[in-house]
Amino acid sequence: MKVVYVDVNYLVNIKFPKEFIDDLPETIGLFTTAQYLNQLDHMKTQLEDAGKHVKLFKAKHTEVPGQILGCNIQEFTGVQAILYVGDGSFHPKALAMKNDIPIFSYNPLSKKYEHITVKPRTGLIQAFNTAKSIGVLITTKPGQQKIEQALELGKRFPQKNFYFLIANEINNLENFPFIDFYVNTACPRIATDDLDKPSMNLEELPA
Repeated sequence: MKVVYVDVNYLVNIKFPKEFIDDLPETIGLFTTAQYLNQLDHMKTQLEDAGKHVKLFKAKHTEVPGQILGCNIQEFTGVQAILYVGDGSFHPKALAMKNDIPIFSYNPLSKKYEHITVKPRTGLIQAFNTAKSIGVLITTKPGQQKIEQALELGKRFPQKNFYFLIANEINNLENFPFIDFYVNTACPRIATDDLDKPSMNLEELPA
């Protein structure tokens, strides 16, 4: 069955409150999701008219600069802060994982704004080192699939028992009570969600 993707644009004019713009530093990176891309230039102009220097980054797997996906966990340099425009905290939390600068979020639906922080992921390496049974999360989704890298884990850590869980959607993990720890090779945000066991992304594992 053929899948057809249709762009849907948010048509209500997005206008940042003055007090919010005043709180932003001089140089910022601006990101938004697909439904707000039609207003990206308008948002950028508002900030520049207020004296801000705005940079649009081209993230991995996106079509245009300034667009962000939930799996875009990467570092963006040369700015003092990052502003995400959109609803929810999924995307700005992904930005906060790799960028040690302030992450601001503005929700055009609720008109609310906030400073996003991510809980420190301390102690996870120790938890991985002591775990015996490791569940490896693998997705079948194009662009996120890392089956070959996942299978290499058995060679890297031969003292552990690996269970490879392959699916299009990662859910129902409570059905595997024998697993002590999860290694995520799918969307990097999965490892930061409230899973029932400690978890890390493949890239976070010790060498």
